[in-house]
Amino acid sequence: MSNKRMTIDEEIKRFFMEIELSKQILPEDSLPGYLQKLRNHVFEVHNWLDTDMLVRILSQIRFEAGEKLDNETWEKINSLIQDALSQIPYTSKRDIIQSYDDVKAELTAAITKLNTVRNEFAHKSPNFLLRKYSLNSSRGKLNVRDLLRTIKTTERLFIEHSESSKACCYYVSKQYEQMNILNDKKLQKLSTPTSTT
Repeated sequence: MSNKRMTIDEEIKRFFMEIELSKQILPEDSLPGYLQKLRNHVFEVHNWLDTDMLVRILSQIRFEAGEKLDNETWEKINSLIQDALSQIPYTSKRDIIQSYDDVKAELTAAITKLNTVRNEFAHKSPNFLLRKYSLNSSRGKLNVRDLLRTIKTTERLFIEHSESSKACCYYVSKQYEQMNILNDKKLQKLSTPTSTT
């Protein structure tokens, strides 16, 4: 075996040949159906959590403002706050909610794990995903099962947190209060006779 080093040109040529070979072996969008479904579900849950973390942050802001902030003022600033929060990346939202006293470490660990899996599906090669999540190997089946458990656990933990958090409950009660005020105004408008001129 010779110890001859490749020239820069040879190295570049070899790199592009390897890319072409891998595309011939497994084209980029040739994941089997079950992996496409898994990938899509991971993305859906990740997006759902991203939105729920935004709402959790809104809940905390509204909770901390308390009765000092009336519903009318909240309605005026709510969409501005939402717009600003929507610009914050997933991991930063996780860091923010992690700072709240009522958020358990188990929940933030699950959110982090789901983000890792989402990044895997978004950035790893199809070959990597096929090896890791192959239904033809016992290790692959374990990985699929663990992924499904991660998704279910993360969803369950976030729902449990939302239902038990004082900030979330306060936010929901204020949202209902605001909806009732708006409905009352609509009913008043409907029941007020219009003048005919």
